[in-house]
Amino acid sequence: MLVVLDTNVIVSALLFGGRASRVHQAWVEGTFDFLFSDSTIMECRRVLAYQKFGLSLDDVAYLLDEEILPFARIVPFVGSLEKWIPEDPEDDKFIALALVGEADFLVSGDAHIIDRRHSLPCHVLSLIDFIKKIEAQPGGH
Repeated sequence: MLVVLDTNVIVSALLFGGRASRVHQAWVEGTFDFLFSDSTIMECRRVLAYQKFGLSLDDVAYLLDEEILPFARIVPFVGSLEKWIPEDPEDDKFIALALVGEADFLVSGDAHIIDRRHSLPCHVLSLIDFIKKIEAQPGGH
């Protein structure tokens, strides 16, 4: 299974524990592969560095270099002229990545994406629906 994880899903999986941590466990175990592009890596780095998370720059580097990037497939530059999410054009990069990378799913907790999921050109799952899908797989705890 090949997926794009929105930044909010990655942050939840790494920092907040609970059911969301199942996503982190699944990517480490190789239950699914996920895609990143330069722009989604930059956004992830920027968001993890938010003061509210209390992470040092070394913590952010560790998370990216040890917990995320070794398990991700990097897709070269992904840009889009399409405007799928006019309320938040920054979300368009995740949709473009899902299309270019031929992902099975875009997994997001972003309300703008979830609200438009039926009109987007890629299959979108909420975090909860993705966790259910992971857990339904053979060996999926």
